[in-house]
Amino acid sequence: MSSLTHQEDIDLMEDLGVNTYRFSISWARILPKGRFGKVNVAGINYYNRLIDALLLKGIEPFVTLSHFDFPQELEDRYGGWLSSQSQTKYQTKQGGKIGIVLHINCFEPFSDSTADQLATIRAQAFTISWILDPVMFGKYPREMEMILGPILPKFSRIEKEKLKRGVDFIGVNHYSSYYIQDCSSPECQDQPGTSSTEGLYLQTAERNGVPIGELTPFEWLVVYPQGMKKTVTYLKDRYNNTPIYITENGYGYSCDSIAWEKEYRNDITRINYLAGHLENLAAAIREGVDVRGYFAWSLLDNFEWKYGQSVRFGLYHVDYDTLRRTPRSSATWYKNFIATHKTQSIMPGYDDDHNDKELQSNIKLITY
Repeated sequence: MSSLTHQEDIDLMEDLGVNTYRFSISWARILPKGRFGKVNVAGINYYNRLIDALLLKGIEPFVTLSHFDFPQELEDRYGGWLSSQSQTKYQTKQGGKIGIVLHINCFEPFSDSTADQLATIRAQAFTISWILDPVMFGKYPREMEMILGPILPKFSRIEKEKLKRGVDFIGVNHYSSYYIQDCSSPECQDQPGTSSTEGLYLQTAERNGVPIGELTPFEWLVVYPQGMKKTVTYLKDRYNNTPIYITENGYGYSCDSIAWEKEYRNDITRINYLAGHLENLAAAIREGVDVRGYFAWSLLDNFEWKYGQSVRFGLYHVDYDTLRRTPRSSATWYKNFIATHKTQSIMPGYDDDHNDKELQSNIKLITY
């Protein structure tokens, strides 16, 4: 969000009816040299203005404290997050509710064979449990131990004690789903992403020429709304129903695609994507999954990693020459959706007295 347009963008959020906005605070912007240099007052002032403006509109800040950037001074001194010094100082200074966000795909067995079903469990272990099991249980998943054994790091008694506190919530960036095929045979392991250190499985969007869901111009985006329910249910069952926030979920258009030319403003495919995933999320909530919030990606078209400005995820179109914001059909749809389901409270414990758990108190919006 630009410092030049943040008030306009907050007005757009207010018009949509969202009650929360997720954004990142850049360490390098505030503390260029970590704790060994001066605070960048201009950075502090920017975030203060943003937070104050959100609160004036009744929009709750949902802050990401570490989003890949790290002060170079701390990298040079400690080696970044690989150092226990960095981790200890970070954990003890923050306070409040702290969670971790993962990019999580849904995996389905390629066939009913035992080998493919076990490979699917390995895929979950090597992508989801690889990160969450140490945080929640102080150890790596059994599937990783069986394959990688002694090369995995070991946790000390003190580290395990620290990890007992776990996290207050799990954030989920979910976009896509895939079939998983066993790849334990030597001839299969010649393919990218199938080595023993990666779990001995092959990930594919198609089975016998039939895709698992609607394909897009991007290999990382396959439309399979059922994957949303299956993902959060897996987390519920494995991690004792730790509260979950869907921190990213959305549909991007390639500016070079035919679909983009047809749906430049009337983005029906995006609306269908959001509606299908929200419907499956609601079904999971009704079945007891503790979902506390949903953030659509994204409010505005923005700079998308390696794709730059060639991919557009925004509910609002941005003219990159003039910075003018124009609502797409998905913005109108999302506004109506929120108005239908929204309640005033998003606080934990709200649902203790409200058994109709649909998507009430769970409507939030994300952009950066």
